[in-house]
Amino acid sequence: MFEDIEAAENWDTYVIAHAYNDKSIRRLVNNGVRQIAHGHLMTDEVVRLIAEMGLKPVNVAKVNSIWFRSSTPVPFPLALLPQMSHIFT
Repeated sequence: MFEDIEAAENWDTYVIAHAYNDKSIRRLVNNGVRQIAHGHLMTDEVVRLIAEMGLKPVNVAKVNSIWFRSSTPVPFPLALLPQMSHIFT
């Protein structure tokens, strides 16, 4: 089921997965996924798990959580563009 992870490791790279809830995130990181994009629904428990494993969520999780929790429109934080430049290249 996780052959893609093994293939990525064979090429000295890694897998990033788009996941939202605790069950899917826990399953992915326990099987070798090294980055989680989004993660809107993860609890503090899973955030701690990811941190303990030395993994980092992709910035979009934080950006989106700010947008979704705001009752008024929030402009895109331009200060994040340098950190996200690799996404747009």
